Amino acid sequence: MKIKHWLMVSFLVVMLLPVVAGLVFFQLIQAYDERQEFKEYVEVTGRLQEIELLLQEGDLYRVQPAEKFQAVQNAASSSLKITLYRADGITVYSSMADNLAPKLYRVNTSILYEHLYELRKSHRAYTLKKPFFHQDDLIGFYEITIVRDQWLEAFQHRTLLVAIGWGLFFLLLYGAALYVIHRKLNRPMQRLMRQMTAFAKGEAVPDTVNMTKDEMGELIARFH
Repeated sequence: MKIKHWLMVSFLVVMLLPVVAGLVFFQLIQAYDERQEFKEYVEVTGRLQEIELLLQEGDLYRVQPAEKFQAVQNAASSSLKITLYRADGITVYSSMADNLAPKLYRVNTSILYEHLYELRKSHRAYTLKKPFFHQDDLIGFYEITIVRDQWLEAFQHRTLLVAIGWGLFFLLLYGAALYVIHRKLNRPMQRLMRQMTAFAKGEAVPDTVNMTKDEMGELIARFH
């Protein structure tokens, strides 16, 4: 193959291989994410059902001392937030509240009624908001947020693996390109230079081995 044709094919391969590798990486990660998200969804729904059982008491949806929410506080954690609202939007309890935040604040009712009964999923957490009724009377609302700790950790791990994989891939591609260039151009050119140097000094010209059928091979043949 002529060197110019070989260079054209090489450039095409170098451009296409990263795209193909990217598609393969994407398909593998997407398939893995789908399996993990289904498993995570089953675990989250089961956990939500357990937490919702703790929130089926009408006394929780009124303003009262923090001690009355101790059972809810015990169920909450750094990765699990529970917020309780009165029917008029007053926040009566939040497991993530701090001493600097106002104890009672009102949430706009238009926001309070958004996404009811809908398990929303974001990059960082699952959120479920439902109303609580007692004898057909609306008593309040509860909102549960579960942080996706395992998914976020796995996402960071996958990102690191993809970065390492891409780095190794480009190193291998770069090494393969250097090897082919050395084999097709540098090595024949070095042989020709040694032959020309020997001829100029009046020494025996080394024999040509594996003469290629391209421009370099033709140049060596013409020299001989």
